[in-house]
Amino acid sequence: ENDTLTFDWSSCEDLSTPTGLSEQSHKRIAFFPNPTSDQVTITGIDKNTSLQIFNAFGQTVKSQTRVSHQGVLDVSDLPNGIYTIVCNQSTTGLTSQAKLVVLH
Repeated sequence: ENDTLTFDWSSCEDLSTPTGLSEQSHKRIAFFPNPTSDQVTITGIDKNTSLQIFNAFGQTVKSQTRVSHQGVLDVSDLPNGIYTIVCNQSTTGLTSQAKLVVLH
């Protein structure tokens, strides 16, 4: 059973370079475990990456900026449900999102 969600940036187009793909767009970002009950780990992110979790109503329920290549978000205080994690990487300008299931 695979509980890691991985993004393959190799097919993403970097519109800031005239040739299409840049070296920075070949990143792999992983969110795990999913579902989770207490925390979610995010790997493969750039320094100063903004991480946000939104509920089903689009309200921000968690937000933090990471200064390392791995982030851990505590979701133990969130009620059971399906959330959206949004990851904004300031150095590359790339934004990714994934669904996160919280089950206690």
